[in-house]
Amino acid sequence: MAGSWSSAVKNEVPAQEFSPFKTIEWAFTASANDGVVPDLVIPAADLYWMAGKSFYMAEIIPGAVSPTALYDISIHDVSGDIFEDALKDLSATLRERRRPFVNGKEDVFPYDGRALTIKVSGNSVHSATGTLRLFMWR
Repeated sequence: MAGSWSSAVKNEVPAQEFSPFKTIEWAFTASANDGVVPDLVIPAADLYWMAGKSFYMAEIIPGAVSPTALYDISIHDVSGDIFEDALKDLSATLRERRRPFVNGKEDVFPYDGRALTIKVSGNSVHSATGTLRLFMWR
């Protein structure tokens, strides 16, 4: 069975009163045959929802079937990984939060609506699962 991604789950209501953060998340399942997770080309409706916000942080949550230790996630636009490799060498068992790098330093990444693709690499565990949650700041 081929790997897959869930539809986006968007949180329009901030978790804390007066919080400027909103979240969008996708869950992935690796292929049962070879552990490959297909690339996710983020749908236009999700890009529209994200436009005008800034990426503040990514939270990566391994699932019930843990991915390979030190696997990587990247989020690409036409220029490359917008998190500048901040989502590399992820834990197979622990929830992690990582900030994007902009020009080599930890910072927010202003998003302008351009096409994005999420890639998972370095996983070889068949049917591994996980969630990528992005914290956006308006």
